[in-house]
Amino acid sequence: MMGFTAEGDELPLPKSTANNTNEISALDLEQCEWDEEKFTTLPKSVQRYFHRAFLFTGEKEQFWEDCIKMIQSVTCFEVGEVLSNGIWLPFEATRYFSATPLHAGFVWDAKIKYPTTFELPYDIPYYVRETYANGGHDRTIKIFGALPIVHTANKTQEEEQAGFRWLAFSPIFPTSLLPRETLGVHWSSSEEFHQKKKKRSVITWPFEKKRNDGSLVLVEYINPEGVSSKAEVRFDSHGLIDNISTIGGGDIWQFHLSDYKNIGQGMLVPTHIQSGRQEHGQFVSHMNIRIQDVKYTFI
Repeated sequence: MMGFTAEGDELPLPKSTANNTNEISALDLEQCEWDEEKFTTLPKSVQRYFHRAFLFTGEKEQFWEDCIKMIQSVTCFEVGEVLSNGIWLPFEATRYFSATPLHAGFVWDAKIKYPTTFELPYDIPYYVRETYANGGHDRTIKIFGALPIVHTANKTQEEEQAGFRWLAFSPIFPTSLLPRETLGVHWSSSEEFHQKKKKRSVITWPFEKKRNDGSLVLVEYINPEGVSSKAEVRFDSHGLIDNISTIGGGDIWQFHLSDYKNIGQGMLVPTHIQSGRQEHGQFVSHMNIRIQDVKYTFI
């Protein structure tokens, strides 16, 4: 059974991320407020998304009050399949997020079952830990949880892709996208923003485009080291985010978000996520994620 809860338990984030998250809780929340005028300057599709994601019912005062309750950290319990060498492998995983843009980060702990070609009565378990904190990225894969076979750390391309993945999962913690400059979300043109502030972890929503298949906005996340992750965000007919894709050279990676559910915290969040990339003009899925449970802590 799927359940969604809010708890105050400490999450096993990397030390650097956990420390930064604690700093956020000391912020004066009055500094994080905004006014209706600022909200109405957002792209129309983004305004609609926030109204839908936060189950806005028409009472303006209640909307502002609900949105001040910022998510600090998230724990997702996942099951799914990942494509490896043409084989779909089942996995179970726990994914932890630091959910404020100034201290964006995540840890993915997964157990992947790989069928053996030997005459063994069990599959070989691969344990994967991927960490993104303070702009740095690290991935380790171990057989039986003990023998490391892959380790990558702090490559610019990996950092850019990890920043994009944090963005792609942000509809699970949508308060991270609300316009609060003190928490790292800024609304302006990218050019204006970059002239004012550099080397600061922030999210920027530069502008909105209209496409035949719906509205599209561009979003950019800049990590503490100045590495930029840009994405296109598309909305479905209900106003919810259903597609986030990378922008720039190289492979185009996409996340398809669906099966939004009312999680009981005044929010609609996606519980089914498919990630993959464009190959010869077609989307090819590489990972299928079903979120079984979510736990939140709030500032």
